[in-house]
Amino acid sequence: MNKQILLGTVSAVALMLAAHGAAQAQSTSTTTTSSNVATGVTVDTSNEIEAFAFKHFTGALQAQQNGSVNSSVSQNMAIDAFKLRNVGVGFFSAATSTNTVSGNSATSSSVPAADSEGTDNSIEDSTFKHAKGAVQVQQNRSINSSTGQNMDIDPISDRGGTAGFSFDTVSGTASLANTVNGNTITKGSVGGGNSITDGAFKHAKGAFEVQQNNSINSSTQQNMAITAQDDRGGSPGPVPTAEADLTQNVQNNSASPFNPGIVAGVTVDGSNTIDAGAFKDAAGAFQVQQSNSANSAAGQNMAVGAFDARNGSGGGSDGRGDDAVSKSTVTGNLAQGFNPSTVVDTENAIDGGAFKHARGAFQVQQNGSINSAVGQNMAVSAVKETGAATDKTISASATSTNTVSDNVANPISVVTSSDPDNDISGSAFKHAKGAFQVQQNRSIDSSTGQNMKVTAVSDPRGTVSSSVSAAATLTSTVDSNFVTNDPGGAVTGANAMTDGAFKHAAGAFQAQQNNSTNSSTQQNMAVVALKAEDGPVKSFTANAEADLTHTVSGNLALAGVTSSNVIDDRAFKDARGAFQVQQSTSSDSAVGQNMAIAAGTASADAAVSTTTVSGNIAGIFFGTAGFNVNIDADNTIDDFAFKNARGAFQVQQNASVNGSASQNMAVSALKESGRPTDPNVLASATSNNSVTGNQASTVHIDSDNTIDDFAFKNAAGAFQVQQNASVNSSTGQNMRILAVSDPNGSISSNLDSTATLNSTVGGSGSAANTASNSTVSGDNSLEDFAFKNAKGAFQVQQNNSINSSTQQNMAIEAVSVKDATSVSFSSDEIANLGNVVTGNTATSVTVAGLNQIDNHAFQNARGAFQVQQNNSANSAVSQNMSIVAVSTTGRH
Repeated sequence: MNKQILLGTVSAVALMLAAHGAAQAQSTSTTTTSSNVATGVTVDTSNEIEAFAFKHFTGALQAQQNGSVNSSVSQNMAIDAFKLRNVGVGFFSAATSTNTVSGNSATSSSVPAADSEGTDNSIEDSTFKHAKGAVQVQQNRSINSSTGQNMDIDPISDRGGTAGFSFDTVSGTASLANTVNGNTITKGSVGGGNSITDGAFKHAKGAFEVQQNNSINSSTQQNMAITAQDDRGGSPGPVPTAEADLTQNVQNNSASPFNPGIVAGVTVDGSNTIDAGAFKDAAGAFQVQQSNSANSAAGQNMAVGAFDARNGSGGGSDGRGDDAVSKSTVTGNLAQGFNPSTVVDTENAIDGGAFKHARGAFQVQQNGSINSAVGQNMAVSAVKETGAATDKTISASATSTNTVSDNVANPISVVTSSDPDNDISGSAFKHAKGAFQVQQNRSIDSSTGQNMKVTAVSDPRGTVSSSVSAAATLTSTVDSNFVTNDPGGAVTGANAMTDGAFKHAAGAFQAQQNNSTNSSTQQNMAVVALKAEDGPVKSFTANAEADLTHTVSGNLALAGVTSSNVIDDRAFKDARGAFQVQQSTSSDSAVGQNMAIAAGTASADAAVSTTTVSGNIAGIFFGTAGFNVNIDADNTIDDFAFKNARGAFQVQQNASVNGSASQNMAVSALKESGRPTDPNVLASATSNNSVTGNQASTVHIDSDNTIDDFAFKNAAGAFQVQQNASVNSSTGQNMRILAVSDPNGSISSNLDSTATLNSTVGGSGSAANTASNSTVSGDNSLEDFAFKNAKGAFQVQQNNSINSSTQQNMAIEAVSVKDATSVSFSSDEIANLGNVVTGNTATSVTVAGLNQIDNHAFQNARGAFQVQQNNSANSAVSQNMSIVAVSTTGRH
């Protein structure tokens, strides 16, 4: 697994560009857009770059096309490029972008679309084909908005030099803060087509930002800091630091406020399209952003620190800690409207081999939103060296904290469906490699985020005397939100990943498609990979800590969700590495994927998942039943979708109201030769879940969950697959894996594996759950050789539920010490399962549907796995597993 992570991350992040060299550069951008008034304003500019306009461009370029009223539109770039020899010095880049959009008012104003084909903001016809260097491209159409690009780059060539000292390290720091507060839109609309087509950036290399924006009262930003140093033949120095901090606050904004009654709503539609090999063979560090928004913060933030010191000598001193920190707050926002309603109907499409063979560290974001925070945050540290001493500590920490509270989507605010809605197809990311994030979002009053920290070190024949640790912490709070739309669903929209979209993709990547109101939908990943083949190992430990906390409380939903989540047509065939795939259609929900991977040894660490779903109401309005809440979004994975996929990966398809849907995984993996294992080896998985005080009336779940057609044939590694349709429920998968391979080594260890799972559904008094006049009738199907030849440790979960806790929990410890020189160990496997179901009431509730496993679904499957299919109301449904496996046999 670490080979695949390194394959993309290290090799491609040795980016460095057309420019050579650099010292210290700082790029600081500050914008304030406040207290502006726009009445009866229309911005209908067309921005177009075409016909080889910048083909074969080399150097530093800013290209800006703008049509705006009361707006701040900016490009900011700082570059230090040096070419040195045999110099001992450290370099750093710092990009800081701070933006405030507050107290603005737009009435009867619009940013309209000329046509649906995307000629409003358009980049096409090999425009930047073979371009090299540092490039910013911006196309903007806005009212009362801040639209910006900020970049700081330090490329250094210092053959024979030193990549910094402990007090003067190689580092990249990117800080992006967006505040969108107290803005008002009445009778407004945002349209416009954003399109990047026809090999526009084919073979482009370097560091570049591409931004297309249509907005009212929004902050749309790209921020990047990169330090890359070439010290071949020199001294390595400490592992470089990369710190990425993204903070987005969207508070107290209104789309069609009471005036004094409810007036016409706000519409965000148009299209975002990337296709026709637009970024085929692109390489380096790049951000691509297409956004149509009102009262929203849309941000991309990236920090990269990399050096290449192959064929050098000496040992690096200890580096400094770094991490990726993402924070979002979406509170007190109001979205409403009548005739027309307040609508998000943007089309997001990536296809036509758009990013085929793309390499490096890159972010791709397509957004249509009202009152939302939409963010991508990435920090990458990458090293190539030979025969050096590794750092004392090598770490990766990813922390994502999100709050969605006190928002109102009231008659009638909807995320509607057209064709396509969110679509990734046409071999869009085939053979893409590196660390990358892909996000498609359509939301109202929501937080949608991707957060990733990757540290990758390649040091053949190096000396390992290190601790390697990965920590991923994801916290989402969804509290006291209100959504209504009767009749009809509040959220519709099809999520599709098809046509070999990620076939042969490799590295660490996240793919996210979201349709939501009042929800937090997050992906969080921390990865550490160390490759030191043929080197002496002195002392080595590794920790992988994954902590996921979801709280969903006090929400009122009078509308459901519909449409479909589909992954098929070999979408992830032969994909490798550490990756997360998430498709979600939700209202008032917390939806999360959290993963921590340490590719090294292991000591005490854990996977801890905690979910609380309490005091939520679906279908009842001030004591009166009759509002239909229908969950009718089908989840489908078929057609060899993950055939031959390998590594550690999570796949999540979700349709929920007032729900928590979570996947949490911590993996430690080590390969070494002739070394003693750690004194204490512990794998701990803990899952605590509470579903209390929820009420459901006139709720109908009719979603089908299907996995078929060899979907995971030959899949191998540690993976979780979850399909969920639920109301007022907690649905979770939690996994902790520790694997050690040490031929000719020795064992004198305590080997412990503990799996603890506790679920509470209901209680006395106000803690009891109630369900009335409701049905659960979706089908769960596993068929057609779905997991044929699958290998490893995996969890498969299909769920349809009301007021329920449905959980899978697994702790595995595997040690292989072939031809061991000495064997003396103790082992302890503990599995604790506690379920409490009490005080609940079900009246006129029908649970039907079909659970089916057939057609050789798990033929030849091997390893440790859990399979769960559930249809329930007011229930706790659980699987819990603890395993310790030791092998000391070998050739003798």
